[in-house]
Amino acid sequence: MEKWSKERGITLEFTSPGKPTENGQIESFNETMRNEILRGIEFESVREAREELEKWREKYNNERPHSALNYEPPSSRRRPHGGDGKDNRLESINPINNNINQVNLLP
Repeated sequence: MEKWSKERGITLEFTSPGKPTENGQIESFNETMRNEILRGIEFESVREAREELEKWREKYNNERPHSALNYEPPSSRRRPHGGDGKDNRLESINPINNNINQVNLLP
């Protein structure tokens, strides 16, 4: 990863060990994911885990209210390039373009 990033002029920055408060957004997301889908669930296969997590991602992005967005889902704030804003659902996208509100779990 280090070699790949240096070749592309990308600087990797990591939070300090034991300092989760340095990146509160991802820590909040991780807690939400653990509480809503991962805690207490045993998946039978990686495929089943991916399918269930994809269902959760769809709900997280398109239905679930987020307090930071005035209790609206992230898709309510998305305006597709060149679109009229009527179809704002966040679909699976290439993982390299993901951010905290756009999680892609299926290959």
